[in-house]
Amino acid sequence: MTPSRRSTLLFLIPVLAACAGKPEPARRSSADSAGNPAAYPTLPQVTSPPVVSQAPPAPDDSSVTWPELESLIRTHPDSLRAVMQTRARKVTVVFKSGHRYHATEPAINTVVKLLRTVDPSGQILIATE
Repeated sequence: MTPSRRSTLLFLIPVLAACAGKPEPARRSSADSAGNPAAYPTLPQVTSPPVVSQAPPAPDDSSVTWPELESLIRTHPDSLRAVMQTRARKVTVVFKSGHRYHATEPAINTVVKLLRTVDPSGQILIATE
């Protein structure tokens, strides 16, 4: 054996020994890489109970006088959801509980002025026509 071959073999032996100790990574077959679902493990099916939704309660409408409606607005401003006003001065107040109260205001925009006093931050929705 020539000295150059011997040095080449002495160099390759440790390299081959180091490579022989590592396990080769698992390779997928061509069927797996093609997206064959049978090659992958299956996960358990999770079923959820059906969602049951309840209908909102029917609105409770009441016609009241303007002083009664004004008193309701002043005593329960945090319970108001929205106030609607028409050009004919018809006012509807909707509470968060679903109750609706109807009244006729004495002058146009009286309810808007009232809401500005009881709700200065403007949290109550106001709809005008």
